[in-house]
Amino acid sequence: MLPMSGCSRVGLSKRALFRPIIRVASRSIRMKETMMV
Repeated sequence: MLPMSGCSRVGLSKRALFRPIIRVASRSIRMKETMMV
């Protein structure tokens, strides 16, 4: 789908940046669910 030249590096960097964000988001969602219950 994507060219292997520069987009792959951008994709990897985005993944590296989004991983901790997803972790924090999942934690906050879990906390919200526990607070609602």
